[in-house]
Amino acid sequence: MGGMLSAILLYLSRSFVLPFIASAFGSGRDGNMNYLLEAEKNPLLFLGCSLPALLVGVAWFRRVPSSGRLTKFIWSWGRWLMILSAVLDIVARLTFGLHPDRGITPFLLMFDGVIVCYLFIAPRARDVFADFPLADDPNKRSANRTLNLSK
Repeated sequence: MGGMLSAILLYLSRSFVLPFIASAFGSGRDGNMNYLLEAEKNPLLFLGCSLPALLVGVAWFRRVPSSGRLTKFIWSWGRWLMILSAVLDIVARLTFGLHPDRGITPFLLMFDGVIVCYLFIAPRARDVFADFPLADDPNKRSANRTLNLSK
């Protein structure tokens, strides 16, 4: 997966990723990690918005030729799951996150919109999620060996 798609995946799954990053660097300025989600009115809602992107992240790490059907299914629908995650984040922010005293929410709405446009338009995103490693076919390998041995 390319750098841009990896950054988008990290951004969309930030509700799960940020607590792990914060725990790696310490417990925060007040002894707990509540400050990571204090800007959200309903943190569980935003955890739910990050869930489709987290599924894509799990499928990315399990993306090997011997993967099961579920991993292949999630990977083949990965671009749409990431779009779903961004759209859910937009809807959640429009519904619960807009407050006049917070200036970051319009920026996050714009950023989510750019991500949705990129995932719709970019051919690289389509190509990445259309490709899945194939298992080696033992018949082809033995046929190649016999061809190489006969020369």
